[in-house]
Amino acid sequence: MTINNNNIFGAFTLNEARGSRLTGDWLNKESVANYGWFGGGSPSTAVADRIDFSNDSVAASPRGSLSSARSSLAATGNSNYGWFGGGSPSTAVADRIDFSNDSVAASPRGSLSSARSQLAATGNSNYGWFGGGSPSTSRVDRIDFSNDSVAASPRGSLSSARSSLAATSGVLNIRIGKNGGYGWFGGGPVVINRIDFSNDVANSLSRGSLSFPRSNLTATSNCNFGWFTGGRPGSAIVDRINFSNDLTTALVRGSLSVGRWNLNAAANSNYGWFGGGRGSNRVDRLDFFNDLTTASVRGNLLNGGDCGATGNKNYGWFANSGGGKVDRIDYSNDISTTSPRGLLNGSYVLSTGVSDMNYGWLGGAHPSNSTIQRIDFSNDLATGLPRGTLNSSQGASWGCTNSNYGSFSNGTTNVDRIDFGNDNVLASIRGKLSVSSGGSSVNN
Repeated sequence: MTINNNNIFGAFTLNEARGSRLTGDWLNKESVANYGWFGGGSPSTAVADRIDFSNDSVAASPRGSLSSARSSLAATGNSNYGWFGGGSPSTAVADRIDFSNDSVAASPRGSLSSARSQLAATGNSNYGWFGGGSPSTSRVDRIDFSNDSVAASPRGSLSSARSSLAATSGVLNIRIGKNGGYGWFGGGPVVINRIDFSNDVANSLSRGSLSFPRSNLTATSNCNFGWFTGGRPGSAIVDRINFSNDLTTALVRGSLSVGRWNLNAAANSNYGWFGGGRGSNRVDRLDFFNDLTTASVRGNLLNGGDCGATGNKNYGWFANSGGGKVDRIDYSNDISTTSPRGLLNGSYVLSTGVSDMNYGWLGGAHPSNSTIQRIDFSNDLATGLPRGTLNSSQGASWGCTNSNYGSFSNGTTNVDRIDFGNDNVLASIRGKLSVSSGGSSVNN
């Protein structure tokens, strides 16, 4: 979602802020995005500048240009792209900037239904609406972000024809702790399975594949993509799946700083932190908007090795499987060594985690036990609280979540579901995966 602040000279958009591993429902919060892009303007120009919200006292940096010089345009966007439409000289062109590769020229996409300038734009995570403009019109066009190469479709009109207007979404909406409709499980063989949270008694569907088979890997995600990395035998490769086109083979992106397996991950809207692994206390950070580069090394875990993880928008909690020790990464100060928090209630092996905004649930894995423990994010110095149990004594190797439930699998085809609102009971058995996997999972 974006706030769109348009005047008659240029246009502005910002990248959508997202939460830790869990996305989909919406909460109104203050923006935590990192950058804003300004495009076009008068005197007529195609320049696109980017400002860094965390360092906004320096001059904006020129990025790639729009496809043509123009002023009086409008802009909107989602978490990955910004669309700049219309403008003077009067045009119907809609250009798209790729936030993760913004040094190249914007690419023209489908056009608006009519050429106009002095219009305004707003949007949500799926669509952008461009309304009004000169020549004076009440027309509203809608761009489908997932299919933006076709012409925008006219929607209902404004109450009156006008130009030089402005638009907003009313509030800035940020995904920070809720989830979409599906979970993707990958690893072991190359096949990726997708479960439908709204119909999780049905068996999962086989989708695309990872770039090569491996086990004991980890994964994290934002709303549009899932990143799978690590794995046995000692892989550092990062694969990315596109949730909107999940029948294709995952794309190989950058890599971790060193290959390892039995690591785990937490994330916020812009980065994924990959911590621990067999014989390692290393933490790597992957930049979601520049994922073709090698992940950067951050502060170490105090207690590395095989671990599980959970998190929210500000912190990631990594649980050492041997002694039940929990380390916390502060996303805003991730160069420092992690801080010790409360212990788990007993030792876990290869625990995996799911979370909502307030709690993280860690499920034990073979050969320990099937107990689920809950970390209270607001009181994380306390010992983890035992909740319900998983059905299998082999526990859980990986999990994913939506706003109400957490789904766990133990590396076989079995899937268990815990109810966040009633987490003290035995997990319920859901539909099966199509193949057994020693992998990991993400959700949109």
